[in-house]
Amino acid sequence: MILLLLYLLLLSSSQADVVVIGTVTGNSFCKDELTQVWFSKNDTLLYQLEVPLNGTFEIHSLPGSYSIVANSKRGCLIEKKLNLVEGKKQTVSLALREPNRKLSKKNKRGAT
Repeated sequence: MILLLLYLLLLSSSQADVVVIGTVTGNSFCKDELTQVWFSKNDTLLYQLEVPLNGTFEIHSLPGSYSIVANSKRGCLIEKKLNLVEGKKQTVSLALREPNRKLSKKNKRGAT
């Protein structure tokens, strides 16, 4: 019985930890002091971090497919999909983008 439990424990911990190293950058419009970073799998939030602009972060996770989102108070946003592979360190750069601005009257007319 004890050997079976030890085997199950070893089997469940056989997947290695994957390290995600990330940076958050942005242009002059996206210059907030702190950026919110969300790391999730299948719409389940796993980590929520506050990262300063031009700052770095580190997340430890299991292999698999994940989503990482960063946004700022001014509405700058970036979303990326990550596929983490066992035994490989993943580097991600989150370059915040300005939110879409309202169209000018000229552009609102559009094609007819």
